[in-house]
Amino acid sequence: AETQLFDDGTNGDVTAADGIYSREFLTNISSGDQTVQILQGVGPSFPGTGGYPFVTTAFVQFVLVQFDTNAPGDGFSPADNYVWVDPAARRNPTWVQAVGSMQVDFGGAGDWNNDDANMRLLDDGAGVDAAAGDNIFTGTPSIAAASGGSRVWKGLGEQASWDWQYGGAGDGATAMGNNPNVPITIGVGNQTNFVVDVTTGRVGANDGTSAAPAPTRPPSIDEPASIVDFLGVTDWSMYE
Repeated sequence: AETQLFDDGTNGDVTAADGIYSREFLTNISSGDQTVQILQGVGPSFPGTGGYPFVTTAFVQFVLVQFDTNAPGDGFSPADNYVWVDPAARRNPTWVQAVGSMQVDFGGAGDWNNDDANMRLLDDGAGVDAAAGDNIFTGTPSIAAASGGSRVWKGLGEQASWDWQYGGAGDGATAMGNNPNVPITIGVGNQTNFVVDVTTGRVGANDGTSAAPAPTRPPSIDEPASIVDFLGVTDWSMYE
């Protein structure tokens, strides 16, 4: 019971019966990188291949964890069942690396190269990125696709590292996971916009001839972790 999430407007939940389950916890773990998973009843855990990454800055800190069961139908993956935490506990990468079976198409030296500057996504408000500092990282390879067809991809939380991954059904943002690949269709001679929302871990892409896709974001995504004061709750399913 101490680790239960709620969708009734209590315990850190913002809006009752909106399909977003929430719980504010007082941590009793040291500061640094942490992870959390949500177990859906007796069913699977989310994220599925690793824990959702977040950061604590003190031994005792309030953290608001939220779990969205809705499917907005915006083309981003995962489509539903993804996790996020409040702004004070989010792990914000410097950049995001797009990797997959499409990198050679865009002039890369090899596919699945996690150190490919041509596939780096930024959150700087420049080019196809809509706004700086919103935790939505966007990029378009500088080279048009030499060939095309069905490909797969996902996002990484830093260049040259596989530790932090984004996207894939049942996952979202993970630490030390191996997220499922996300299908994509590449058009011959076309550019492609790649988008990663690092708060939710959802990823999307589209033909570069149109605007970069925008992920659907729940209105509670930027709620501060000061809604409820649960000083007695220190037990929850997180691990390093």
